Amino acid sequence: MDNKLRIRQWLLWGLMIVSGMIMLLWDMDYEIFNYLFSKRLIKLCAIVIVGIAVGTSTTAFQSITGNRLLTPGILGLDALFILIQLVTSIMFGRIFNDNYFNFGISVLLMLILSHLFYIKVFSSGKSVHFIILLGVVLGTLINSLSGVIQLTLSPDAYELVLNRLFANFSAVNGDLLLVSAIITLAVTIAAFRRASTLDVLSLGRTSAVNLGVDYNKEAKEVLIGVFLLTAVSTALVGPITFLGFFAVNIAKSALSTYKHVILLTGTIQISVVMLITGQFLIERWLQYAVPVSVVINMIGGGYFILLMMKLNSRSEPA
Repeated sequence: MDNKLRIRQWLLWGLMIVSGMIMLLWDMDYEIFNYLFSKRLIKLCAIVIVGIAVGTSTTAFQSITGNRLLTPGILGLDALFILIQLVTSIMFGRIFNDNYFNFGISVLLMLILSHLFYIKVFSSGKSVHFIILLGVVLGTLINSLSGVIQLTLSPDAYELVLNRLFANFSAVNGDLLLVSAIITLAVTIAAFRRASTLDVLSLGRTSAVNLGVDYNKEAKEVLIGVFLLTAVSTALVGPITFLGFFAVNIAKSALSTYKHVILLTGTIQISVVMLITGQFLIERWLQYAVPVSVVINMIGGGYFILLMMKLNSRSEPA
């Protein structure tokens, strides 16, 4: 590892630690220190869990698809989460507001439906373009269905479900952090242990098979981990579509390496810093006027368009 790369890694660690300390201690009222610190610590833990889950899942997903424009959120998983929230609120009423029930049913249904729609399609050897088209069509269909359901909800029922449709770190239930952390860390550790396999998978199906990797088996297992991390992070705080895309592409540009041990770490660090910065701005500057997901999606969406235009211009013949 060269010195420049090592320095950049340490800078990211330092930036993440400093931003976390600022979030915990900025404008602290020491007369109620214990109360404020505990509330901020819960929020910071949720940010770290989501940053790890989103960073790991997006990096792994882009590696097996071989496309740096893709993210699990673009494939309609965020729209699927919103539909699940609306349907379960109608079917189960007030029990829908139970945090454990909502978390469990959201993760379970997202995993089952993701397996049916995407893992089967991916293992059948369909191209990346087909998967993108399928995701866009399903996302549009699901959003339309969600819109129809929202029109049928009473004002009280809609208010009950509204807070779960946008990412919100201020309303995270501390009781869910432990189970979310256990699942996220278990899958992330597995991803780091498979970092060398991800290095090979990122070369493409043909190259991976020629190097002795069982591509379909490995890709399916990676997809299961990706959808599990996406389901957990989304069920914990709500959907943030472009966070992973933004973080992983910045990490690839800043670190300039194909090694997934480094890429995974860098993407997680950048995801956490982005979430802390966004949440800090929302609280201190915008006074909670908009959810943090709106700010990140606006910036990430703009970056997505710019990167897509840049890659397209490179592929055009001279």
